[in-house]
Amino acid sequence: MSARDKRGMNIAMDGRVVKHSEVRWTVVGDTKPRKHYTVINFNPTMKCDCPNHLRFKHDCKHIKAVKVMLAQEQFGLDFRTD
Repeated sequence: MSARDKRGMNIAMDGRVVKHSEVRWTVVGDTKPRKHYTVINFNPTMKCDCPNHLRFKHDCKHIKAVKVMLAQEQFGLDFRTD
């Protein structure tokens, strides 16, 4: 698991992903001050308005966090490590 995957999972497990609709989420980042980023699902791709995603076009930690939440919601998966 990459560092980005782990950070995304931590964001999801900390309850920092808010679902607004089937296609839009707000994710609270882990930098200070806590910034809010919007993730949009353009099935099959997702877009985030964070600088990392806008620059490199890969799945950022915010998109990874939304994917964790979707997996939990759709398949009943539990990624907690406790």
